[in-house]
Amino acid sequence: MRKIFAIAAICATLLASCVKENEMSGEKMENIALKAWMKRNHPELLGNYQEKGEYYVDVLEWGDVLTPKNGNDLGGEPIMDQDTCWIYYNYTGRDLDGNVCVTRNETIARMQNTYLDVTHYVPYGIYCGGDNYYGIVEGTYLAGRNKIKLDAKYVADNNLPSTEFLLRKGSKIRLYLPSRVGFGASGSDAENGYEGQFVLDANRPVIMDLEVMRVFKNPSDRELEMVETLVKDANDRAGSELWKKIEKDEDDETLESEEGKTDGTFTGLYYTADYKPGDAATALGYMQPHLDGTNSPYKDSGRYQDMSIFNAEIAKRLNERFEKMTIGEDETPKKVGENTTVSVWYIGCFLDGFIFDTNISEVRDYIYGKAGSNTATSYNAENNKDDRISAWHRCIPQMYMGRWGALITTSGYGYGADGKVGDTSNVAYPAIAYFYNYSNSFYYNDYYGYPIDYTGALGGGSSSEGDEENSDEDVTEIMAYTPLIFYIFIEQNESSSDD
Repeated sequence: MRKIFAIAAICATLLASCVKENEMSGEKMENIALKAWMKRNHPELLGNYQEKGEYYVDVLEWGDVLTPKNGNDLGGEPIMDQDTCWIYYNYTGRDLDGNVCVTRNETIARMQNTYLDVTHYVPYGIYCGGDNYYGIVEGTYLAGRNKIKLDAKYVADNNLPSTEFLLRKGSKIRLYLPSRVGFGASGSDAENGYEGQFVLDANRPVIMDLEVMRVFKNPSDRELEMVETLVKDANDRAGSELWKKIEKDEDDETLESEEGKTDGTFTGLYYTADYKPGDAATALGYMQPHLDGTNSPYKDSGRYQDMSIFNAEIAKRLNERFEKMTIGEDETPKKVGENTTVSVWYIGCFLDGFIFDTNISEVRDYIYGKAGSNTATSYNAENNKDDRISAWHRCIPQMYMGRWGALITTSGYGYGADGKVGDTSNVAYPAIAYFYNYSNSFYYNDYYGYPIDYTGALGGGSSSEGDEENSDEDVTEIMAYTPLIFYIFIEQNESSSDD
């Protein structure tokens, strides 16, 4: 009996060893094949082989070595020297035949006919610090968190300053990644606006182009700084405190869990009850936080390149659409209040002016050439506080019926550390996955509010069911830690608190 057990144990051990050897042989075979491909196509990069990750590197631009750290902005400091940091970068992935499988580059998307109007083609922001690389392609993480060894001849031939390369702001690199540190067994088949013309099959190497745009210590501090800069500029132009903070309510129990309320207001949340479309005195400016050298988020779309023309056309359409519904300056409007059901028309945009969502058909028609449904969103600050973003819950009660209002908010009162993925189901992940909830483990932002019932730019944000016309459309991705602006018109409504 003992002999049987012994033989069984030996067989089990041999079987386990064979399985392990076969698993390893698959990786080894891929690495051998990738090396052979490199030898045939890029022999000059064979000396740039990185043992940790078993990938190859081509340095296209060294990066910014001069800009010093300035507060939260880490300037040109190497990524690997930071305990915690967020990187904002552009990327394009290709298979070994050069077929694009994923890209955030608008020009490339247009060339391969995968461009979508609703896609916000801007650098991707993701956590890349310490020993945590959730949501980031492992080869990208390895390139950011380690010294990259370069061949001496390669350095001399390309007039580079050193045989040691550290990824930083301004760096452009091309990585030749085996699937183990690339897209692995899942491959890449993005369905959210950043997909390529071709699908990267499972267990295939990928060529990944990266361009690092900015490196920050904390994304929360970054977005708060941007919001407060825009508000200060707007108030300076108006010569008054046109954009205000929401005063805290002493009975509001949610304040117990929220940060930064030392001045009795909600940090990073501002509103105005006196917005006028097209009026520079009441408008927020826009900024280009992505630093990719553009002045418009619609940079390659032709008719939208000049944002002043774009905004003027939007304002014209809004004024024509809501002229008869707007209360005159000589009339006294009724404040919405906490428990009144109102009909809300809105435009939601990012800080660069890109419109990610609206339920106003005239705006959708101008941007997308497809008006879609034209239905106001029914909203009650008390009854709907659990299915709309917290910024709506705080700000809309301060606005007036028959008038325009607006709000600007950090992600703490918007979509927080999760963001929203770019498809109608809101469950698919981008090819390089979201950082998602992991960020809550590293930052103090424990006050994220309620998610809006998001349907996106073409869907129009209607809370009603059965919008068949727009149900199969892609929607705009909202990245983690993204500030938002909402322009809001509230119809006159005599609804009582019993509605």
